[in-house]
Amino acid sequence: HARHVNAVAHGARRRLLTDKGLTVDKVLYLPNGADVDVYRPMDPVPGLRERFGLDERPIALYAGNHGFAHGLDILVDAADRMRDEALQFVLVGDGSEKPRIQQLARERRLTNLSFHDPVPVQDVAALHSISAVALVPCIDSEHVRGTRSAKIFAAMACAVPMVCSAPGETARLVEAGQAGIVTPVYDDAAFADAIRRLLHDQDLARQLGRNGRSFVERYFTWSAIVDSWLEQLERGQGPDLAAEVP
Repeated sequence: HARHVNAVAHGARRRLLTDKGLTVDKVLYLPNGADVDVYRPMDPVPGLRERFGLDERPIALYAGNHGFAHGLDILVDAADRMRDEALQFVLVGDGSEKPRIQQLARERRLTNLSFHDPVPVQDVAALHSISAVALVPCIDSEHVRGTRSAKIFAAMACAVPMVCSAPGETARLVEAGQAGIVTPVYDDAAFADAIRRLLHDQDLARQLGRNGRSFVERYFTWSAIVDSWLEQLERGQGPDLAAEVP
């Protein structure tokens, strides 16, 4: 009975139009994005490493929900593969899978992986300032393929290159923005290799970071997203599926 339904990803919008039989005038497109004034490239925030108990090794950051769909096992597996390398995996957030992942890390006696409580968005942006790479894992399922991980927009806006082990729209957006390296889902060896590549090729890492920032500024600032949504409301229909914007 709603006048309009807002879909946050193209996959969800397609399903509403094709599987559920809703009409194009009913289903609007209102994707996730980033506040580019909060999430922005910045110099490393002084004292942040000390506050989180981190040393001077490069940081691979996962910041977000620790749920089943996020496939965090690959982070533990990659940390295990890289236990003797100069890198620390930093996981910030909470969720139903966090106790199991913490136990898995303890069983493997990983000293290059640390867990931290959720923090305000300003602190997430600050953590990106001291990170060499942002990590974006997800499981592979029909549901996940039709959604997109919101954390990619924070990393892009902060100009931090990503290693993405995710299916569907998340991987497509990272590739479209040329903002990171996409690896096969569940392939921890390829995931670890991609992290190594970004650590060792600083020119590539910087270029991917710049690409991500430009991509977000072009398509995924909140002002651009809301302007597009208001245009859809005035027009009385969402964007044409045959000419999708990212």
